[in-house]
Amino acid sequence: TSADSAGLEIANDSTISSLAVGNITPISIASGKSLSGSIGVISGGTLQFNNTGTLTADVSMSGGKLDVKESLTISGDLIQSGKISIAVDSQKILTFDSNQILTEANLLSLEGNGTVAFPMNSSGIVLNNANAILSLNGAVTLTNAQVSIASNTGRGIVVNDSGIISNLEVKVDSELNIANGRTLSGSTDVAQNATLKISGSGTYGGTLNLEGTLEATTDI
Repeated sequence: TSADSAGLEIANDSTISSLAVGNITPISIASGKSLSGSIGVISGGTLQFNNTGTLTADVSMSGGKLDVKESLTISGDLIQSGKISIAVDSQKILTFDSNQILTEANLLSLEGNGTVAFPMNSSGIVLNNANAILSLNGAVTLTNAQVSIASNTGRGIVVNDSGIISNLEVKVDSELNIANGRTLSGSTDVAQNATLKISGSGTYGGTLNLEGTLEATTDI
């Protein structure tokens, strides 16, 4: 798309071979229906979901945003290759049927007051690069996240608004920065031989399952 558009109305199971999103593009997939194929989102592009159907297409994002207005499922892969954001409206749930999203050396921001969900026991959002950042910029609930590659200084997980990470696995050295007046809740597992540095003037209000080392300069 080269300009903000009225978007796509999907009333039946459909396939789109290739869709490039460079502006605001609403997609309404009817309940019980699906859209397959391939979608690319670049910087400045917003893929906006306004209905409860299933997106089975793979989504490649070198930038831009997923903006979720209604609960829906994405069963295709989401491939991140740049700075992206995912916004979910209050009381809505975005479910990824894939086991993981790999951030690579990029920033992934979660916005809104809704829920980003993955299957039980999945990796969820995986920080698989030393320069990766997962930022909570809304009162969002994320069911699963994992740090699999040791974080560089100032990288890792940043909490700018009170939120929940239900299951956070810290498998290697990483950082968790919680902003002043903000609280992160949920459960965090720190693996043996891993160190989690918690900084900032906010509060960690979740459960810590500690086999490794904790370094904290904030309230726990």
